[in-house]
Amino acid sequence: MFSPDPDHYTYDEVEPTVEKLFQQFARAGKAGTVLDVGCGNGLLGEALNKAGHSVTGIESHPAAVTGANHRIGEVIEADLTVMPDTLSGRQFDYLLFADVLEHTADPLAVLTDYGSSLTPDGRLVISLPNIAVWDNRLRLLFGSFNYSDSGVMDRTHLRFFTFATARRLVETAGFEIEQVTLTPGIVRAFLPLIKWMMGNSGDGGALMNSPAYKFYAKYILPGERLVASLLKGFFGFRIVIVARRTGD
Repeated sequence: MFSPDPDHYTYDEVEPTVEKLFQQFARAGKAGTVLDVGCGNGLLGEALNKAGHSVTGIESHPAAVTGANHRIGEVIEADLTVMPDTLSGRQFDYLLFADVLEHTADPLAVLTDYGSSLTPDGRLVISLPNIAVWDNRLRLLFGSFNYSDSGVMDRTHLRFFTFATARRLVETAGFEIEQVTLTPGIVRAFLPLIKWMMGNSGDGGALMNSPAYKFYAKYILPGERLVASLLKGFFGFRIVIVARRTGD
């Protein structure tokens, strides 16, 4: 996942994205070639490799490229906002943008440019943060529009999306949407408080391996997903879209 700083995201920020996007590839039922645009340290690419996919990553941050080289087979160090010349003529079964497009000045141009690298029966998989998640709406109601180090209000985000505008972006770029899913953002809003109560200010790995998180994942998360799926625009934290090229 793209970041100007490879250490920008904490473990608890990255892991839910990896899990949710990996599910989309698992549902596809077949292994294939993947172009992971903005692959970051290669966490998701590594998971896809282990599942039998062949992953090519594009990343601009040198330190992140170093990390990705240890996890996936091919990493291209380049400005990811323009498809590298080295990919000219190559096509992939999956085109992946995992929390990337919101960091670009012109997401539509980026998505359109890379669209030619998808095979005729290939699939686009993208994830974007939902600016209209409930806690952000509440903050805005009280006049707060402050940036943070991660999350929806990440200070490196140049564009913001709702479920409606994310769909419009994908369709305008020449894709037909097959599925829209999400990661929930109900409990997530209380994450800073939870970490403070646990005396855990920054070690997301320790948090996610804690008994409290395991209890949440087993007994609370399923219900949270159900509620969020009924009110996507309000309780969805991350938008996940699967699409194919129009006319294919």
